[in-house]
Formats: sequence, structure tokens, C-alpha cells
Amino acid sequence: MTGVKFLGVFPGGVSIILAFTFCVVRALVLLCELSSYDGYQIAGVHFSEIFQTAVATLALVGPPMGIVAGFGHMFRMPQHVRSFSRYLFFVTLAEIGTALYLLIGGGVCAAVAHEVLVHRGPVFVCLFVNIGTTFWGAVLLGLEGAIAFTVHQQADACEKGEQADMLRYASAVPHH
Repeated sequence: MTGVKFLGVFPGGVSIILAFTFCVVRALVLLCELSSYDGYQIAGVHFSEIFQTAVATLALVGPPMGIVAGFGHMFRMPQHVRSFSRYLFFVTLAEIGTALYLLIGGGVCAAVAHEVLVHRGPVFVCLFVNIGTTFWGAVLLGLEGAIAFTVHQQADACEKGEQADMLRYASAVPHH
């Protein structure tokens, strides 16, 4: 039995740690940047105060759920790991929606490229900026989706008790 693997190399438990780290970083960045008093504008797209508050609240839910999922993984409580995986899927879908909204309705090119470059050849410059933004956004969102899927697999493995077969060998391994 090989167990759940993350990115084909790491043990599945690493995905919970990485997801928790992403949740903490996301919560810190969003809490430092967003405001419930003023509108926020990214690449020409305006985000209302209500949307900012909802996003920050959703981000604040992640770190405690990640901690509980870590304990759920350690002590074989699959319901906590599964709830964290559902949260990760929901956040990933929300980020995909926000990214599409930014790409379709925003001025990513004007926000990233210098205005001199845009005035000289806007089609050429904006094409590469939009392709690059789409590519790296897809890579990041794909990584988040892979993390969410691996956490879901960890919940399945924990629920099935797949590691229980290895417990009988615990006394054969000397502890240092």
C-alpha cells in the first residue's frame, strides 16, 4: 500500500500543511489589504465593501479549519479533514470566479504594462500580458485545486482506515 501522494512525491499529509499555509497567507494578505469602509479596485474592476467583507470573512475561516484538519489527520477524525477539503474546494471555485471576472471585465494590461508600451503597440503588448496572466493564474489555481483534491483523498483514506494496517509494525521500529 502506497497511501495518498501529493504531486506524486510527497505524503498526502503534506497537502494539509500546505493548504493551511496557503490559508494563513491568504488571510493575512486579505486582512491587511481589504477594507469594509472603502471600495477596492484591482485592474480596473471595483469591488464593493460588502464583497470585501465577505471575502475577508471567508479567509478568516480557513486557518482554524486547517488546524482542526491537521488534528483530524493525526488522530483519524475524517469529518474534520473532509470539512476542510470542502472549504478548500469552495475557496478555489470562488477564486476561479474572481479571476475570470478580473480577466473579462478588467484592464489587466493597463494595470501591469507601462503606459508607454501600451501606447506604442497595445494589441501586441496586451496579448502577451493577458496570456501570461492567464497562464500563471491557471497554474496557481490548478495547484490550489490539486491541494484541495489531495486533502479530499486524505479524508477518504482516513475514513477507510487505510493506515491501520501499518500500526501492527509500530513495535518493530525502534524509536530514538
